[in-house]
Amino acid sequence: MECFRRNLTLNCGCTVCGDAQKNMDHIFRRCPVALSIWFPLIREDKVEEFFSLDFKQWLFVNLSNVEGFGRDRVHWDVLFGFLLWNLWRKRNEWVFSDQDWSGEPVLQRVLRMQHEAIAARPTLASDRSLRSTNVGVPAVG
Repeated sequence: MECFRRNLTLNCGCTVCGDAQKNMDHIFRRCPVALSIWFPLIREDKVEEFFSLDFKQWLFVNLSNVEGFGRDRVHWDVLFGFLLWNLWRKRNEWVFSDQDWSGEPVLQRVLRMQHEAIAARPTLASDRSLRSTNVGVPAVG
């Protein structure tokens, strides 16, 4: 495993659930903590496909599809990206800072972030100053 190769640790298992596997697929999709977040969000008719895709394909499909696998079928790409980031963040807080999984639950935080991002999109798209800003080389003199 990568952590052995880099001499980072003697235990390359998952520090959250104790599973022997600790790779990106496990961290983001297979770990019981991740599973507990994914299952309430995935449409029942899409569960098998969601968990059977190759990891790279899984990332690509979910980050590039607005409807995706979500029960709400709206802005899945945004929700998925925020979920990955927050799973990674919470896991690192737990592993490196001895912070437990208490506080604002990951799913609640992600849903709030998704709502804020979607609300901000029309504002950003209609702001002419952002679209028409032209940064060029200043005139000499």
